[in-house]
Order: sequence, then C-alpha cells, then structure tokens
Amino acid sequence: MNREIKFRVFDNLSKKMNPVNSIWGFPELENITIPFEDTVETLFNNFELMQFTGIKDKYGKDIYEGDLCNTEDGVCEIVFKYGCFCYLISKEETFCPSFNWHIEELEIVGNIFENPEMLLVSQAIT
Repeated sequence: MNREIKFRVFDNLSKKMNPVNSIWGFPELENITIPFEDTVETLFNNFELMQFTGIKDKYGKDIYEGDLCNTEDGVCEIVFKYGCFCYLISKEETFCPSFNWHIEELEIVGNIFENPEMLLVSQAIT
C-alpha cells in the first residue's frame, strides 16, 4: 500500500497549525514564533508534529494524528498506537484501528490543540 507521507505542526507559542514545508521538519519560518532566547531543545518543545494517516474524511479532508473526528463511537481523537493509526474511544479507553474505520462516516470536527473542549464534552456525554 502506498500512501502520501506528510506532516503538519502545531506551534504552541502562536497557537497556530502549520504545514511542514521542508525536509528538516520546520514549517516556513515566517509562520512560526521563535523567541530570541530559546535554545534548540526549548524550540522543539514548542511544536507538536503530526503525521497524515493516509486517509481522508467523508468530505475529502486529510486526517492527521491529533484530529478529532465524529465516529460511530462519538467524537474520538486520532492517535498512532500499536503500529497503526487508530481512533481512541475514550469512554472505554479502547482503540479502533484504521483498517476497521468506516471512512464514509468519519468527519473531522477539530483537533486536540485548537479544540480540546470538544473531546471533554464528548467524554462527559458518553
């Protein structure tokens, strides 16, 4: 199976999601916040790197790690566990691997960095 390998990064300082546009793993520098006094280690701690799953939601939008999707189990977080992409069924602390996904039903509704309250609301309801 061939799939497109691509990444995106969440900048914790500017609170923005950016595509990764270079082979070094950095987004375009004008899109990120880098405090002058930061060391390389601190700089890397300010970013959350997420990989594309190779799957699109029912509207054709790329699904990445960290995305929140409406599923038959409610709003679930996309994670990489046990060697495959899964969605976390938080109410039961179990995982549904990507080969069991009903892609025609998946819909991205946000991500854990910009919309963490969506996951908390879903957990409270279930």
